[in-house]
Amino acid sequence: MTTSQLANSALIFAGSAEVAGAAPDDPDDEVVLACAIDGRADLIVTGDHHLLGLGEFRGIPIVPVRQLLERLADQDAAQPNR
Repeated sequence: MTTSQLANSALIFAGSAEVAGAAPDDPDDEVVLACAIDGRADLIVTGDHHLLGLGEFRGIPIVPVRQLLERLADQDAAQPNR
């Protein structure tokens, strides 16, 4: 997946799911968690150390950008004719 493909498939959510107290070290991060829940995200990609410290939230993995890039590269390599 290219950057433009990723941007074209992005969805925006308000983040209204109830997540109060989920990020006690940085409550401002809770909107990210709420958006992930509302959007039924497969993955949260961030550089934020508080979110990364959670590891996952309600079954949604929280990973750094590098791990996303590695996953995308693995997917590209697994596809035939690439």
